[in-house]
Amino acid sequence: MSRKYLKFPALSEKLGGRSRASIHRDMRDRGFPKPINLGANSVVWEEGLVDVWLEELAQIEYKPVSVAKGIKPVGRPRKLHPSGV
Repeated sequence: MSRKYLKFPALSEKLGGRSRASIHRDMRDRGFPKPINLGANSVVWEEGLVDVWLEELAQIEYKPVSVAKGIKPVGRPRKLHPSGV
């Protein structure tokens, strides 16, 4: 079976328009597959590895962070406009 490779524009489209910086952040922080260097200014990603990463990402259960009762949000209070709006 032959492997299919994606250059950045096709990869970005497959990932919903993600930027180059976001993809590099995913490589650093979330285990996104590393690119294959073809030359000085050319890299590709193996599509099969990208598909596996997307499937694994879909399996992760999203758990929103909640704040315990009685805890006030951190930050400065907002100043109201003089008109009260």
